[in-house]
Amino acid sequence: MIKKAEVHRSRHLNRVWPSSAFRLKMRLCLTISLIKCIIAQIEPEEDDVQLMQLTIKESAKLALNAKQACGVTFGHAFGLIDYPVPPNSSMRKTGSKTIHQYYESGITTYLPIATMALHLGVNLRGKINILDFGCGVGRQLLQFTRNFSGPTYFACDVDYSSVDFITRNYPSVISRTNQYNPPLPFEADSMDMVYSVSTFSHINPEDQVSWLEELQWRVPRLFNDSMQALNDCARKSPQPKPGAFSYWAPQARTPGRSP
Repeated sequence: MIKKAEVHRSRHLNRVWPSSAFRLKMRLCLTISLIKCIIAQIEPEEDDVQLMQLTIKESAKLALNAKQACGVTFGHAFGLIDYPVPPNSSMRKTGSKTIHQYYESGITTYLPIATMALHLGVNLRGKINILDFGCGVGRQLLQFTRNFSGPTYFACDVDYSSVDFITRNYPSVISRTNQYNPPLPFEADSMDMVYSVSTFSHINPEDQVSWLEELQWRVPRLFNDSMQALNDCARKSPQPKPGAFSYWAPQARTPGRSP
């Protein structure tokens, strides 16, 4: 009788009490639900996420700058690098990820400017004033100052960190931080030559004309000749694409305009 009662009780418990597999599933579900509740309670706000992303970005920037600084120190010590190298974070603003790209792109963009200037009769070995508009970290300025030491060089940019680099590493260059709108912090008619690389591509189309006019006030004669040469080349181009090149006619200087 006792045996029969125990068997009956066991069968009754098996029918009422869940199986071990089912109990394991229940435990997993409860654990997952608990974790979700905890995550929901500590989920960061949007501002916290942005702050975290900014912190990670700044940390990566500092790490890349430190890594490149070690390479530059090594290069200077063994005579492999004999020119100022900007921080990696500043160099990347010019599209250069490595020191080699920075130096090489400076040469490939400087050469056409120097060639055109000589073609237009600019005495690059004379005592003239040359402005680098949108100088960045001095890719072209490096090549100009090394190959033509006669002129007095001026440089300007909206990025204060780039201008700070130029000020510290090119003491003979008169560098200034300019605003996003004219005028420039230089005297009118004070330049004999102005060049700019990859600057107007960052300026809104509606603001480009005002900047062209502003540069015209700095070097009116040569600027007019240069723009006329560019316009002539554009007109002679076979079937230009619509909107690929817009002509700009230099305007007469407005009397009383402040530089």
